[in-house]
Amino acid sequence: MRSRLLAMLVFLPVLFGFSDLDHRTKKALKDPQIVQLEGTTSRFIVDLDGADTEGIQLCGLEIGETYEIIVAQSQQCKPSFKVPGLPLTSGEVVSIVADAECVTLYAYSESVKVCPEPVYLSVHCASCPPKALDTPEGGGPITTSIGFTDAALVQDVFIGGGCFEISNVSYSGSPVARGRFQGAMSSIGISEGVILSSGAIAGAIGPNDESGAGSTTGGGSDSDLSQVANGTSINDKAVLEFDFTPTIPQISFRYVFASEEYCEYVNSNFNDAFGFFLSGPGINGPFSNNAINIATLPDGTNVSINNVNHLTNAGFYVPNIPEGEPNCAGHPLAVGPATAYCQFDGFTTVLTAVANVIPCETYHIKLAVGDGTDSVFDSAVFLEANSFEAGGTAEVVADVPLTASNITYETCGNGFFTFTRNGGDISQPMVINFTVGGTATPGVDYQTLPTSVTIPPFVPFIQLPVSVIQDLIAEGSENIILTLDEPCVCTASTAELIIQEVPELNVAIDDQSTCFGLPITINPTV
Repeated sequence: MRSRLLAMLVFLPVLFGFSDLDHRTKKALKDPQIVQLEGTTSRFIVDLDGADTEGIQLCGLEIGETYEIIVAQSQQCKPSFKVPGLPLTSGEVVSIVADAECVTLYAYSESVKVCPEPVYLSVHCASCPPKALDTPEGGGPITTSIGFTDAALVQDVFIGGGCFEISNVSYSGSPVARGRFQGAMSSIGISEGVILSSGAIAGAIGPNDESGAGSTTGGGSDSDLSQVANGTSINDKAVLEFDFTPTIPQISFRYVFASEEYCEYVNSNFNDAFGFFLSGPGINGPFSNNAINIATLPDGTNVSINNVNHLTNAGFYVPNIPEGEPNCAGHPLAVGPATAYCQFDGFTTVLTAVANVIPCETYHIKLAVGDGTDSVFDSAVFLEANSFEAGGTAEVVADVPLTASNITYETCGNGFFTFTRNGGDISQPMVINFTVGGTATPGVDYQTLPTSVTIPPFVPFIQLPVSVIQDLIAEGSENIILTLDEPCVCTASTAELIIQEVPELNVAIDDQSTCFGLPITINPTV
């Protein structure tokens, strides 16, 4: 079996002259260099020096496990690696099954030019067991769970039951790369929500005990993510998207971006990509469907590993590398419980995505993340539960208990406007603003109403009483129309209470005969 393994690997265009992350000098290797793999994922720098054939010995393999080897070339550095009759492009994956703890790889190259930038070799154990799903290690409270439908993740978790209209929910990627997270307030600053990852979402679970945790999912590529990453090839995408009809002029939601690429690959070509691509009326951007990316800092800078880190926009960055783990010069050590609760080496502060929209028009949003260049060192985006604001979170109806309808009569009972929660955080008070109109005159036909009400925490609804005044003026039917400032849906933003005059009482009594002094029973018809 070993001979077959080496015969296959002879076509791998592995490179010439290893160096560590801090020493990128070029040197020819006379004998195979021994490289010790640590954990399930490793990445190494190699430098071309024009040699024809080199050997690299990978050690620390688990016998019987499958390993994926990826040649990851930078955008500026495109060395010409070829196998007989077939060129090998950047990012191609070769799989091997280890039959020994060490395997020697051989490669050929016709290149004689020194590459000015390093080329990387990424190695990942594809068959090694991942962290147990939904089971936090080290006692940390963060948990992840899969198995939700796409619609449930959007409607019930991300939006949290908000009553504006959504449709066409879809997901593209591995089913283990998207799901729900909980218990993350003490680590990333968001308690719960939806997680999208370029690897299995269970990789987010702490403690942070690996410097390059990751897994491959086979999620494929995405052109918008590649454009965000300045043309870098994308692998292991996870894309959740849907249509929605906002009822307010500005949408927003809260999120955190986290990555294992921190901090070793800051300002390198290994920039895992993510983006929130919004398209629809009034939007003309550079991405597919004329979308714009709203995953930006307040000044409009795209949020990425190169743009938010310990060196750049550090106020939006949270280091999460514990003492004793490999670190970068100038990168602060993590403090607090996050290293025990979250695997990622760094993440952003809680950020808010914001965009202006036209109420009652339909928009499309695409939430996406993927690995850049290779398929290792995962990244993820955490979307806060109940944070997607695109419309009101309350409904209102008019109700008259006496008539079991929305019609009331002067002096014959009051009516109510009933405001009901439809989404949002029930532990928080909900302030509902509205305007009052209609043909009825406040202070004349009914007691003047306020222009807002507050539903207390943990209370599902509240009633606003309407006191009708008997004005003794025959003026026919009148109405009170209450219009929500932020309605749930564009077709149901108002409630109408109708005030009618007390109808005349018409009584019919049949003629009856009786004798003087005797009782009589009269049965009128009303």
